[in-house]
Parts: sequence; C-alpha cells; structure tokens
Amino acid sequence: MESIVYKATECFNNQDIDGMAKYWHDDITIYDLESNEVVCKGVEDVYEMDKPLCLDPGRRIVIKNMVVRGNFEVAYKRFSHKEDINIVICEIENGLIKNVWGANFNAESFQK
Repeated sequence: MESIVYKATECFNNQDIDGMAKYWHDDITIYDLESNEVVCKGVEDVYEMDKPLCLDPGRRIVIKNMVVRGNFEVAYKRFSHKEDINIVICEIENGLIKNVWGANFNAESFQK
C-alpha cells in the first residue's frame, strides 16, 4: 500500500495542487511541531498556503525517509531548493490527511 503522503507529494512535485488537495480531509489542520500552534485550518486555507509553493516549477519535495505506523505517516523531507531536512507527522483518517505537524511550520517558513 502506497502512503497517502507519497501520493500527495507526487501531486505537489507535478504542480497539481488540485490533485494534492484530494488527499486532504475537510477538517485538515496544520500545526507547528515545536509550539503546537495552528498554522492554518481547513482545505481552503491550506490550499491558499500551498498553491504558490506547489505551482513554483523550481520547488520540489524530496522525501528522504518515511515511517508508517497505524494511522500516522512520518516523513523526513526537504524542499529541493534547501538543504535542511524537516520532519512532518501526518495523521490519516479515512484515507485522508487530517492533521499535520511539521518542524519549522510557520507562515514565514513557507515564504523562504
């Protein structure tokens, strides 16, 4: 079984924001891992946050390692234009990404 995070990442790397969004739960919430603060909530907000990143042809996500345990998928990833590796923890519900915790997930980090 292929991970939901891999499928969503493939859509991101193909600049397919609508394809990526089909893997999101209606109540998707993105949290900063360190502070547990909500970065954005709901499909519309996540779509608007991810759209400029996804549609940038020079930006790709490289998954270095993936661990799947029950309904959680943990990815060690980096953007192709950066060297630092981030940890992303995704909670999957009914085959959709419902909650995401990520290191350095704040409004400023998505702009860099």
